[in-house]
Amino acid sequence: MKSHRGGDDSTRSKHADQQRVGHRPHPGEPRYVVSLTCLSPLVDGEIISLAHADELLIGRGPGIRMIVPVDRRIVATIPDIEMSRQHAALRRAMGAWHVEDTGSKNGTLVNGEPVVRQALDDGDLIETGSTVSVFRESAVGTRAAGSRSEVEPEPEPISWNGSGGSPVFYTLSLPVQHELCRVKKVAPVSVPVLVQGETGTGKELIAKAVHHLSGRPGKFVDINSGSIPESLIESELFGCMRGAFTGATHDRLGAVRSAQRGTLFLDEIGDLPVAAQGALLRVLQEHVVVPLGTNERTQVDVRVVAATNRDLAAMVKKGEFREDLYARLGGFELTLPPLRDRREDIGILISALLRKHGGGTAGITIHSMAARALFTYSYPRNVRELELALRTALALARGGQIQLEDLPAAIQDEAAAEADSSVEKAPSHAELLTMLNETGVNIAEVGRITGKAPTQVRRWTRRYGIDLVAMRRAAKSKGRRGPKK
Repeated sequence: MKSHRGGDDSTRSKHADQQRVGHRPHPGEPRYVVSLTCLSPLVDGEIISLAHADELLIGRGPGIRMIVPVDRRIVATIPDIEMSRQHAALRRAMGAWHVEDTGSKNGTLVNGEPVVRQALDDGDLIETGSTVSVFRESAVGTRAAGSRSEVEPEPEPISWNGSGGSPVFYTLSLPVQHELCRVKKVAPVSVPVLVQGETGTGKELIAKAVHHLSGRPGKFVDINSGSIPESLIESELFGCMRGAFTGATHDRLGAVRSAQRGTLFLDEIGDLPVAAQGALLRVLQEHVVVPLGTNERTQVDVRVVAATNRDLAAMVKKGEFREDLYARLGGFELTLPPLRDRREDIGILISALLRKHGGGTAGITIHSMAARALFTYSYPRNVRELELALRTALALARGGQIQLEDLPAAIQDEAAAEADSSVEKAPSHAELLTMLNETGVNIAEVGRITGKAPTQVRRWTRRYGIDLVAMRRAAKSKGRRGPKK
């Protein structure tokens, strides 16, 4: 099995079973991601590719391993004492994947609901015993699962495990891994890098990784463009001479010259005042700095990495950000998805954060309800919010187990709202069928019409015994690929 925190020699032997079929996972294919075992939350998860299989059998075993026979069947065993030896199966039928409980003692859940057999959608949460897994159909932006022409895998795993002083970026998301591989390729080339994403997604980690992988001998210098008063931003960036303005009691290098032969990280670049944008453009175009209080041009060799949680393209259209600077900053652009869009990473992040905050030696476990709440929460502040939630939970946990009530109120409230929505009045069978037909069997669109989450719509379909796969197949055969007109 592959370790997704690094690319050392053990990767090859652990992953040998899957390599025997001549394949490693890549973002455009279906996969089963074992994300978290609640009784052993420090154990990292695994990705099981389903691209060359029609069946995945899941059950308890002495250690995480996979057996790949020649009949397109994968047998995966997981060391989970709450899992039955033959617990569940994923099977491909009529172009879709289904999960089926195979007579387990404590059942199989999909998105918190017990199931006997259930068609799977991308991102569905599957619970078997105390193990939480995520089904991924394909990556956003790929044309079809298994389409190797769309997103090619890297020939070698990327080492992103903090070795040699490099920063740690934990992920089991194949699309994110693909982007990290691109970062590794571009890091030695001195082109500007623009990292976009919501607050708390790890933009600074990427900036530090670019610097580490670049091999540049200078410092990594970071500056938050939005935290400095507008009157001081140019002196902070470009430096000043003594007496250049009131309070300038000595010469200052400024951030740009301090990063000579290194990397300058400009966080929240979207908040940089327009007046300073022109001077920064000069640095990128001409590689020179003019400190305040002098006309002397100083040559600089600086790699610029910028980050923002704002839409710079929209700001350019509004005249709030210089188009020429935007073009210069975007030599290489990377967008980090929010945590709610890569829920398969929650398990590996829990493992890393528990170790970081002292939960690594206490035999800590996580109650299934707490784990479900952690996986389904929307995380408006992303990884930072998850980290704070776990720090609080570790302090409150009794008996070595994190319970639902140990989590912050926001997570508890969202979990309660999700549970309450399952007992709300549902549309009638006929009304739900009408909405499904009129939207081309689009669960998300039905959710928007009813004001409910897609998971609630799927609960209604299960309650009425509606076969979504059959409906989609029928709609496709009749040429209905979208809403009726």
